[in-house]
Amino acid sequence: MDTTEDPPFVPDLAYLWAPFIILHVLAEVGSILLLLTYFFSKNVHRPPTLVNFWITWLIYSVSYSLLLYDKQQYSHPDTLCRVQAAMVDGSSSMVVTAGLVAVVQPPHVIYKSTSTARLKSRIRLVLCLFVPYMVFLAFSVGTALVGRKNFLLTNPMNGLYCSLDVDGFSRYAIPAYCIVVMTCLLGFEGEHQNI
Repeated sequence: MDTTEDPPFVPDLAYLWAPFIILHVLAEVGSILLLLTYFFSKNVHRPPTLVNFWITWLIYSVSYSLLLYDKQQYSHPDTLCRVQAAMVDGSSSMVVTAGLVAVVQPPHVIYKSTSTARLKSRIRLVLCLFVPYMVFLAFSVGTALVGRKNFLLTNPMNGLYCSLDVDGFSRYAIPAYCIVVMTCLLGFEGEHQNI
């Protein structure tokens, strides 16, 4: 009796490589232009949580376009493929967490009247800005540890980017986290709309 499992079905998306890369490169350029506008414009109000949100989107886009910089990855996956798989799994969770922080953290909390209140508010803001990167690190390290045990699980089988082909982790844990955070984000956003 054969106890080996069939690998999960992965569609061949290589024919979408050009639009996939073009959209990600445009997203990278657009995010950089938006961030430069935030930094150099004196008249644009830019809450730190919103700037952080756009930085996470930039990281998200870069994580999916890493193979653009090394075409031989499709035939001989190595370290770059492992890094991309870890970043791809961590970036989705990071972006939704940054979105939640941007919605939950009202920008006016920084402007308190007493110096103690301002200090507490700034410490809280700094902690809120780091939360998405801690989530990114947690999911990326999780992917790296699973991929380290079996390198054959990390590959560019879909023809666009490297990912970890483990049903329980990539297919359920990450989307479940994102769904929960997005539900909370929508709840908070709806609450702000009613105020």
